[in-house]
Amino acid sequence: MVSFEELCKRIFADSRWVPNTLIGGVLSFVPVLNIFALGYQYRYFAQIRRGSGFAWPDWRDWEGLFLDGLRLLAIIALYAFVPVLVALGLAHVLSVLSFGLMGHMAYVVLTPLLLVAPVWVIAMVYVFQPRQNWPALGRPVVAWLMMRAAWPAFLLPSLAFWGLVLLGAPVFGFAFFLGPLVLGAYYTRLFLEIESRGLGRSRS
Repeated sequence: MVSFEELCKRIFADSRWVPNTLIGGVLSFVPVLNIFALGYQYRYFAQIRRGSGFAWPDWRDWEGLFLDGLRLLAIIALYAFVPVLVALGLAHVLSVLSFGLMGHMAYVVLTPLLLVAPVWVIAMVYVFQPRQNWPALGRPVVAWLMMRAAWPAFLLPSLAFWGLVLLGAPVFGFAFFLGPLVLGAYYTRLFLEIESRGLGRSRS
């Protein structure tokens, strides 16, 4: 199974990562324009899923990038934003029911959810991409089986991702472009390996 370190070496072996990251990072600072950056990430994951390598694609077909960005944004909303908002609501209810005695402990439930959210999103992107079939997003069990097949390999990269997000807060555009791109590339490659080894067959 490919290691996170090995995959990072492959990604950054392409010298085009610097100019492409500059473009994606700048776009990520601007609302609406950041959808193009999401589209680039989506396109990179699709390239890896096809087995086409880790070379950084060019910024072209801007209309297609925007549509791909909307697709990725929809998946993020369904499998990251909505679960986190629901968990926040439940944590608030627990805090109220305990008359504030639980304090911040009521929000501890968010910690595992935040760690799982990036993996869950990329797993659903992986399920969605072959045919871009929206009903496929209604089968989260498929993504769950893929995640479960290699769950120990997901934890450290997720921690590294959130560490990058926190450290890169002052330049959040670059952190939110490069971090998800590398993390998504790693998870996509892992899912490919899981499928090739037949570990995902039980999903059907």
